[in-house]
Amino acid sequence: MTSFFCRRTSVAALFVLLVGTSAAQQTTRPHTDSTHTRAVELIQKAMDALGGEDKLRAIHSVEIKGIGFINELEQSERPEGPWLPNFFQDDEIRDFSQLRMRTVTQSRTLNFTGWDNSEWSNPIILVSSGGVAARVAQGKFVPTSSSLGADDEETLVLDPLHIFFAALDAPDLHSAPDVQLHGFRQSVAAFTWKGAPVRIYLSSYSGMPTCIEITRARPADVFQGPWGDVTMRTSFATWSLDPSGVRYPRQWSRELNGQPYSTYTANEIKLNPSINEEDFAIPEDVRKASIASGRDLDEAPLGSPSRPPVEIAPGVEYMLAGFSSTEIRQPDGIVILEPVVSSGYSAKMIEDAKKRFPGLPIKAVVTTSDSWPHIGGIREYAAQGIPIYALDLNRPILTRLMAAPHRLHPDELAKHPREPKFTFVSQRMTLGSGETRIELIPLRTVTGERQMMVYFPGAKLAYTSDLFSFGRDKSLFLPQTAQEADAVILREKLDVDRVYGMHYSPISLQELRQAIAKFMSGGS
Repeated sequence: MTSFFCRRTSVAALFVLLVGTSAAQQTTRPHTDSTHTRAVELIQKAMDALGGEDKLRAIHSVEIKGIGFINELEQSERPEGPWLPNFFQDDEIRDFSQLRMRTVTQSRTLNFTGWDNSEWSNPIILVSSGGVAARVAQGKFVPTSSSLGADDEETLVLDPLHIFFAALDAPDLHSAPDVQLHGFRQSVAAFTWKGAPVRIYLSSYSGMPTCIEITRARPADVFQGPWGDVTMRTSFATWSLDPSGVRYPRQWSRELNGQPYSTYTANEIKLNPSINEEDFAIPEDVRKASIASGRDLDEAPLGSPSRPPVEIAPGVEYMLAGFSSTEIRQPDGIVILEPVVSSGYSAKMIEDAKKRFPGLPIKAVVTTSDSWPHIGGIREYAAQGIPIYALDLNRPILTRLMAAPHRLHPDELAKHPREPKFTFVSQRMTLGSGETRIELIPLRTVTGERQMMVYFPGAKLAYTSDLFSFGRDKSLFLPQTAQEADAVILREKLDVDRVYGMHYSPISLQELRQAIAKFMSGGS
């Protein structure tokens, strides 16, 4: 995580509860003078408790060094937890006066190490300024998605020392009814920032901020984007006193749509540190490239421009990308394997399949796992009335995803609601007929508990979902799960020559078994 508040080091896929908070229901409607006056009073009391308005306005930047962890909700073995933790340590400069950030992060997680590396990762340096973002590689700025710049701007504006100024500037600042939170009564000041409802919960005892909550759509985020109106609540604890008289929290705990998302402890805090301007000097060409890369996921091109679709068997087209899908022609219609990324991306996938196999309807979509990017486009299939086949154990998360509010950035299902046509698979079943028929097989393995294998009998081909992949050196990531896939092939007595998956192209079954054997022999 390159910023505790908004960045992620995860690369593969977020379980979420519904956005039920009243924050998602706020609008920019006018408020009475009394609620505005009450909110201003609450804000002033909070600033006094933190050291006073003058002292807070004199803080133009903060440097924070700390350590924490993020729960990888989007790709843990079970949506309900326990979740895979990603531990990180960082050194972060927040420049409020220029709305820019610089973060140096190292992480430790099972997700990138092959489960056999206890070292901290190499430092990752990310910089955002003026709404764009870049990373520093070998001493040079390299563009990265401008969505990170927007996330950093949110972090800066919602910082517990800085948020009060945004609140006072908001034309719709108002007080909301008191609530019970953390076991006692909280006052609430609410306003809208860039179209996103924000709520500040203030202790009825001390007047200090207990937590800050924002609800906004994140359509450029491959993990959070599918959930529509995402509510992030940050709670503060372990307040410390600076010699200047200003108080600042040492602990942040975050919830994403009600689920425990991350915890961070600040070991060192420095107010108004010296800033090296060169650390933030993103070149103009890098700025332009960052802006170009920050598009919504709905606007992402289908597949990979450098890797055209591959016919892996007659009537079976593999659409290679970061998150891959397969188009399958059957006598009575087309089956799409994996509704990935976003609703807009799925719409493109549907149109591509119709053009590739003209005259045939889309008869079904199959989702084989519960990783958030893998199910990110499933709402489009529901909106078009296309039958959905999914593993029985994934009913809860898919039901929640279908019901998730999408008011701030509505997709087709939000605009035209309809009931999804689910078939939940609890045992091996056949879909379709002829040479391109497929069989859906619940894995029921330790790591693959929430995944299905798809077997193509006519092509002697097995799709292994998201169980494993291969590194650039052809080594397995991860051997445990690769062995699980092979065990299912043996258990189900499948006649298989080749295998492929979400993140790797077809290889022979013999190659897979050789890779497993190489690992078991110690790599020799």
